[in-house]
Amino acid sequence: MSPSPITCADCGNPNVDQVNSPCPQCGSTARARALSAKFTSTSSTPAINAQQRYSFVHQFLQGSALFTRRAHQIESYNVDTVNEEMRAEHLACVVSAVTQCAAALEAEIAEILHYGPGYHLGSSGIDIEVRNFLKPLKELKHDALPTLQMYKLVLHLLKKPTIKGHINADADLLIKLRNRLIHYKSHWGPEMDDPNMDEKHLFRRLQRLNLEKPPFVPPYPQTNFFPLICMNASLASWCVKTAVTYIDEFYEKLDIESRLKSYNERLTVPLPRTTDTH
Repeated sequence: MSPSPITCADCGNPNVDQVNSPCPQCGSTARARALSAKFTSTSSTPAINAQQRYSFVHQFLQGSALFTRRAHQIESYNVDTVNEEMRAEHLACVVSAVTQCAAALEAEIAEILHYGPGYHLGSSGIDIEVRNFLKPLKELKHDALPTLQMYKLVLHLLKKPTIKGHINADADLLIKLRNRLIHYKSHWGPEMDDPNMDEKHLFRRLQRLNLEKPPFVPPYPQTNFFPLICMNASLASWCVKTAVTYIDEFYEKLDIESRLKSYNERLTVPLPRTTDTH
């Protein structure tokens, strides 16, 4: 049986012959192969094959939500039953939530630049003219501009209002926290209290969230605020909420249905607990 025809993954144009050649209709190099049935010599049942493009944005957020729920579960246990292995699991869950939520923000703007706003709605939802207008931005190196500056630049170029206020400030804090974890530097307790310390401003912003510490972690100053006190289940919940809110707000500014709409239930996490809750 002859191979199934290759079409443009963005606009559906069937008049593309080579996988690496730009689509003559929209200029995209993304390709998809139509569903095809092929028979093997040992079976009369056709095997259906399809080529699809995978997005990690929803996976990063769903993974974060899973880790967040697990961190809350561990914090709900009796303190005397939480051993060292469970504490390690708890910290791993919170760190994973932080890093994957920040990764979701980065992955989303990268896909916007590559495939255009509305790419998640299928070829009929993509504004080809806007995507081609933004095309030069995807040629920038991944670290040419900070992540939130890329979102801001896209909205500015499309003459849309920018994201401001606490939504932008929270996303900025999330990304800075992820960077601090990835490039972690170990310090003694007194060094953490040094007002001239580079990360002091970050720690103060985290403290202002007033999130409850894990019940099995001794209070400050017996334990350093960062990372053991601040890396709690409520922080993980805050990270998920921050990333989801920012992406939803971005799509609202674009007047496009959010790509996360169908994932709302799977992204549900317990509300952050603050020290002034009780």
